[in-house]
Amino acid sequence: MAAKYALLIGIASYGEGVPPLPSVGRDVEAMREIFEDPALGDIPANHMAVLIDPRRTEMEQAIENFYLTKRAADDVLIFYYSGHGQLDPVNYTELLLSTGESQKISRDGSLYLESSTMLPASKVREYMDRSSSRCKVVILDCCHSGAFVQGMTADKVANTIRPDLINRSIRKAFDGVNGAGRAVLASSANIETSLVQDNDDGLSVYTNYIVEGIKTGKAAPHHDTENIKAKDLHDYVRKSVIQKYSNMTPQFFTTLGGAEIPVSKVFKDPGLQYRENLKKYIYRDGGEIISRVRSILDILRDKLGLAEEDAHRIEEEVRTIYNKHKSNEIKYRQAVKDLKSNHTENNKLYYLSRDELDDLSVLAFVD
Repeated sequence: MAAKYALLIGIASYGEGVPPLPSVGRDVEAMREIFEDPALGDIPANHMAVLIDPRRTEMEQAIENFYLTKRAADDVLIFYYSGHGQLDPVNYTELLLSTGESQKISRDGSLYLESSTMLPASKVREYMDRSSSRCKVVILDCCHSGAFVQGMTADKVANTIRPDLINRSIRKAFDGVNGAGRAVLASSANIETSLVQDNDDGLSVYTNYIVEGIKTGKAAPHHDTENIKAKDLHDYVRKSVIQKYSNMTPQFFTTLGGAEIPVSKVFKDPGLQYRENLKKYIYRDGGEIISRVRSILDILRDKLGLAEEDAHRIEEEVRTIYNKHKSNEIKYRQAVKDLKSNHTENNKLYYLSRDELDDLSVLAFVD
């Protein structure tokens, strides 16, 4: 069975001349909470490393160890980074990730970020390429994060080339049990600046919606799905961010199969799960809970950790809805009977009444 591992790095404090990012510590803690939650990320504590304000060497060593430690081919590796991002000062294409020692220095009368205190994204990609795992997810909450894919060759980036033109050996290398390959979720295009969210949690805009999408299950495309996959999460976050901040456009890049890598389980409310199971029995057995079903429901309630009083409340609500539906069904059948006896299909009034019946059926049978 595939295992999951996570490396979470946040840079909140910096050297001289670089403004701090107060939200970063909260961002990392929020991500740690959802990844270690057995109902969500389900990543054991010994499979997760968290670094706050590491120096450059410490940060690179952590990334190197994360990717180069021997893993199974279908293990899932999730790397999350929150901090200042900067484009290289020469070509303005390579992303540089800040570290706890990043600072501005005076040169020729102007202040510049000292590049030697920052980690080039190319180093991260190098370690990723050498990893024995073929299922890797990168989540970057930093300025110019879209530039992370600079240097990822076109034959490895599935959404930049026709699938039928991709070499078979590359396809094979990235095929796997959990959707092998890699997925990069970036908070902004390489020409944009990430924003800080002004809310009660104090999280950044991007991380706020990452956490929300996973915690609430809203990032799941279908209610009955078991996992939130990389592309599902990006789609939810992108839509949420753009609705509130039109000048910030989260980006998504993937290699073959990377979109399907599971990032988290889907959150399912215990009460909702109990209600769904109860409903099928109530409707099957005419509004009653027979003895053998009661035994099943009691076991389910205990397994879900649902309080007995909450279970009884849900049962009464479902019974009430069932009884309402049965009453409405009688009214609907009578309306159909009246329509058939009073009108013919050639009568214009028949079609008007059919529209009314459609409305009645929606009102009668939809909660």
